[in-house]
Amino acid sequence: MMRSQNKPTQLFSGIFCFFWTTALLTAVCSGLSHLPFAVRYGLVQTDARTTIWHYYAAAVLLMLGTYAVIIWWCGGRKEFSFTRCGAIRTVLLVLLSLSGLGLMLHNLPDVALFGRAYTAIKFCHLFSALLLVPVLLMQGALWLAGRPSSLKACITKTRRPSA
Repeated sequence: MMRSQNKPTQLFSGIFCFFWTTALLTAVCSGLSHLPFAVRYGLVQTDARTTIWHYYAAAVLLMLGTYAVIIWWCGGRKEFSFTRCGAIRTVLLVLLSLSGLGLMLHNLPDVALFGRAYTAIKFCHLFSALLLVPVLLMQGALWLAGRPSSLKACITKTRRPSA
């Protein structure tokens, strides 16, 4: 007698989602603390702790993002499809990653980015982060309202949305 195997309803485990959410919230909160209004109004101290937490969270997000791409490419590409919101989040996260790596290169002693190039990288990082927050809030609100179907893209009968 053959045992039937149920197909997974989601691509990533709960522990992955927990670490992803924790790292993303840490990166957003520590990144927003770099903005001038946070220091001006006394919301954060002017020490380097927020920068360290931001770098740790970015490193964890890069590691988890690489893992997610590998898992989706190898195991979930045929089974799961992107939703509109998932595609928007992916584009924003790629822009954040690339601009964040550019900003980290600026910290190296032999690399100097100045003028328009540095400003473009800085604004790309800032606006991607500031656009990601409302997208995540909208997705969370729709999920809590019980309407995740409003985030789905055109899906065939054999493919399920991944998020």
